[in-house]
Amino acid sequence: MTSLGEVISGMIDESLSRINTALPGVVAAVRQENGVFVDVQPAVHMLAENGDSLPRSVILNVPVLMPQSSTGGLQFEINVGDTVFILYSQRGLETWKAGDGKADAPSDRRMFDVRDCVALPCVFTKSVTPGNPSKHTYPHSTSDVVLVHNIGKANEVEIRLKKSGDVVINTNQNVTVNCKNIDVNCTAATVTASTAVVNATTTVNGVTTINGNTTINGNVIISGTTAMAGALTVAAPASATMMTAPTIAAVTSLTVNGKQMANHIHSGVQNGTGNTGGPV
Repeated sequence: MTSLGEVISGMIDESLSRINTALPGVVAAVRQENGVFVDVQPAVHMLAENGDSLPRSVILNVPVLMPQSSTGGLQFEINVGDTVFILYSQRGLETWKAGDGKADAPSDRRMFDVRDCVALPCVFTKSVTPGNPSKHTYPHSTSDVVLVHNIGKANEVEIRLKKSGDVVINTNQNVTVNCKNIDVNCTAATVTASTAVVNATTTVNGVTTINGNTTINGNVIISGTTAMAGALTVAAPASATMMTAPTIAAVTSLTVNGKQMANHIHSGVQNGTGNTGGPV
């Protein structure tokens, strides 16, 4: 004969079995209507008294918890097949979901109902976790802080804050920075590119060294002392080439119109106040 305690215990167990708290789930559909809502298939089945496993029904129109406020935050893509964690609400959410988020009365008296839940993304099993370095296109360390998109694809892009303190940006696509002003303060800077174009009025303060061939299309104005180590050749029509300076000094040699200025001689030399001929 069943005792009163066993009857009460059975009633409590029956009541608890109808209370939903939290379960992992899989996104079955994504609804992007004024935000992100998903249909979720709970990933853990019910278990009948005879041991049979009974799949749970898909939960429709579940709001997704994103780390953001009304003015800012982080948003990312939710995909069909992503795993989420389902948190069930103490009271019905139908009125709240249809409203503006402010306090309101529930639609009915139901509690911990399967229909009333929110989905938390970023929950994965060991076999599918995107934290696995082998799933990334670029080298990945779980000790880094990473903002990443298109994981494992050819166009994977990431901003990586390394444990060492270094910051690395990886992408094989374009990078665009739109701003009013930009200041870069560093000890040294290196730009490695096949071509580089600067569309701006440019001021360089400090010592500048150019290694390699340089082509300048346009006028050049130099204020101050200019030192050149090596040969200088100016190839242009005579009418288009002019160099004006208080002093022009050539350390080794200077050739003008094919005439060497160092140790040159003149023709038509004569005594008195007459002029000599041109350099030979």
